[in-house]
Amino acid sequence: MNKKKVFFVFLLFALAFASCVDKREVFVNIEQPTRKALHNDDIKVFANGKEVYSDKMTYSNVVPRYETISFVYPKNKAEINLKVEIRDTIFSYSVKYPESKYIILAPYLQEDTIRMGYKSQKEKFTFY
Repeated sequence: MNKKKVFFVFLLFALAFASCVDKREVFVNIEQPTRKALHNDDIKVFANGKEVYSDKMTYSNVVPRYETISFVYPKNKAEINLKVEIRDTIFSYSVKYPESKYIILAPYLQEDTIRMGYKSQKEKFTFY
């Protein structure tokens, strides 16, 4: 057999195997604020102490917008400690895979206090 054919068959096998590997990804949707009070505030998301997202929030008074981030869930961990930081307020959540594969975080302001809505589930969220 030709060396090129052997290499090509091996490469196809390796690609097929790599595509079947479970990546164990967690998806986090961050809802952008619908009130101007949180406009341009920094939001940072940490997974097990490692920063996975950092950006400024952008308000929209028409419809909610979502920023989607994803990170790989470590196979040797039973759960992830998810920490969200806005201004001087920190929110902490314990995330278990696959029960919390898809997460929505919705920051809002209530009586001059930052609050966080949190929802997680196994299936993908449907946004209308």
